[in-house]
Amino acid sequence: MNYVKRSRLRLYPSRFRSELLRDQGRSMGHYDARFEGLDYDGVSECPDYDASVSSVASAFDAALHQHFAEDLHFTPTERYLVFNDQALTQWDWKHHAWWGEHLNEHYVAGDLAEAMRQNPRLRVMSINGYFDLATPFYATEYALAHLGIAYPPSAIWPRNWAYRGRRCVKR
Repeated sequence: MNYVKRSRLRLYPSRFRSELLRDQGRSMGHYDARFEGLDYDGVSECPDYDASVSSVASAFDAALHQHFAEDLHFTPTERYLVFNDQALTQWDWKHHAWWGEHLNEHYVAGDLAEAMRQNPRLRVMSINGYFDLATPFYATEYALAHLGIAYPPSAIWPRNWAYRGRRCVKR
């Protein structure tokens, strides 16, 4: 609780992943917080690496290739890299908002709100994992609640999911 107070209630995901298990020399995974990593630097603001990547990358890759083969009837000719740091360095992260402004940070909630204004029949389903720190459920719920549009609540369907064995359980 002391960390939360010192942070003035601003819990940035990377800092939180480092701080929660800092006294054990460990950090939490970004994509799945159930995975723990061992940190070399005990005072870093962010973990040395994401412990969940090595555990979930093969599952992502297998699911993608199954989707390619069974649903799209497509056979890729090149190897797919689930987490490709080189591709991220070449990505243009600047955002060109629908109203014409160029933003240094991407703001997809504004784009979603504009799409919903232009298409009143559009429905949105947001699914977040219970242990997912990359797209936290309540941050998503907050962004969806503050789109600034008059829309029926049934149009936006945020759900939080947890995996138990082979079943998905709604929380």
